[in-house]
Amino acid sequence: MNGLTMDQWWFRSGVLAVVTLWRVYQTIRRPSVTSALITVGILAVAASFVFEALGNSENLKGGRPFLPTSIEVLLLMVGWLALGAYYAHADASRVAWRIVMFLVGLASVSFLLIAVIGFVIPAGINLYNFTVGEVVLYYLAQLLIYPGLNGAVGYLAYRHTRRSRGALRAALTLTTFSLWLLTPMLVVRFVEVWDRYRGIAVPRFIMPMWQGMYFCGATLLFVSFIAVAAAHRTKQLADMWRAVRDNRKLRRLLHDLEAISPPHFAYPQTGWTPLLLKPHTARMTARIECRDRLVTLSPHLGAELTPHDCNEPAAVARAIAMLHRSSGRPPETMSTQPIAILTEESPENDLLVKLAESYCRLTER
Repeated sequence: MNGLTMDQWWFRSGVLAVVTLWRVYQTIRRPSVTSALITVGILAVAASFVFEALGNSENLKGGRPFLPTSIEVLLLMVGWLALGAYYAHADASRVAWRIVMFLVGLASVSFLLIAVIGFVIPAGINLYNFTVGEVVLYYLAQLLIYPGLNGAVGYLAYRHTRRSRGALRAALTLTTFSLWLLTPMLVVRFVEVWDRYRGIAVPRFIMPMWQGMYFCGATLLFVSFIAVAAAHRTKQLADMWRAVRDNRKLRRLLHDLEAISPPHFAYPQTGWTPLLLKPHTARMTARIECRDRLVTLSPHLGAELTPHDCNEPAAVARAIAMLHRSSGRPPETMSTQPIAILTEESPENDLLVKLAESYCRLTER
């Protein structure tokens, strides 16, 4: 089956079945568009193996192997379209989605053509009998759609690559290269089928070239998928470590802000520590509480700061440290009119974390 022994076919099917079950579990546990697209693609490819086996089992005298293989082709198209939609969703542009919609229309027309040809081929015709005109048309209909489909999905992967950075960019570059490597392989296969139909001797280098390109492209594509998954997991681990580190600094700042806040603003102490929460949740909790204390203490801190210093983390850290060392708590008769402190934040400029870092440096001297 596709040049594989029965043992190799079962091994490939078993590995894909495990991956499929894991992806279905992940999608049910945390549903999202990207997760659903990946799961649909893997499910379609896994189901195509079943119909591939049915097609080979029907490849006997009196059998109709082209009917199950037509469904196999449809499922492979669905898998490839899901992969293209995944890259289009990551690219988030109209151009990418227009390419996907065009591919869906082209694949639909191609499948109807393939299904009609597969239905009219008489029973008992071998899958690889290239002397029959209908069989050649069946394969040529496939080989006319797959190079364009492969190349277009590779282009969508390339668009996603341009927006990525670091290890993810390298992994997606490998994906793009492997998809584009499989495209000329299909053209070589087209030439081989056409030459066999015309009765022309196929050059000796054609089959080794086709097998080499297929093996290299499929292997690199499989490796690139693993590399993309590893890059995503590595980024998640790095984000978790940054969240843990920032949370520790923010917790230290929060502890001293609570020490100098009025008693009625103090939070009740419990036996649970925020470090038991997920790192991102803990960091956000600490940020909210630090910001709350800064608003409460801003009238007193503003007396030590100029308008320019109110958005300088180092200056605010010095004012907090000075207040903490001197009086411990500000007088309760102080003005309650809040002052804007560290309000010029942006996603790239986290002033609150910078304040925590500056405060930690000051207090550790």
